[in-house]
Amino acid sequence: MIPAEYNVCPFCGAPQNVRYGQPQMPPVEPLGSGMTILLYVLSFLIPIVGLIAGIVLWATGPDESRKHVGMICILISIVGWVLTILLSWILYVLVMGFH
Repeated sequence: MIPAEYNVCPFCGAPQNVRYGQPQMPPVEPLGSGMTILLYVLSFLIPIVGLIAGIVLWATGPDESRKHVGMICILISIVGWVLTILLSWILYVLVMGFH
């Protein structure tokens, strides 16, 4: 008997815990480290891109690593927006004064 937590048979490699009659999700390739870094940088520099990419990665598919990268993209884009607003306000005050 094969333990329930095994995804594949250790002897023949046949998939385990398959519900017959249920559609199977195709496997999702993990994001490479280069793609992850690129998404993080774009999330900071162009916050709307980070927000959209984060929502797409977080909301689609069962892969936990993609959900994690998506959530980080969303957070980085929020930080980018906050810093943009804060720095714009500081620049306005420096140029226009405290009138």
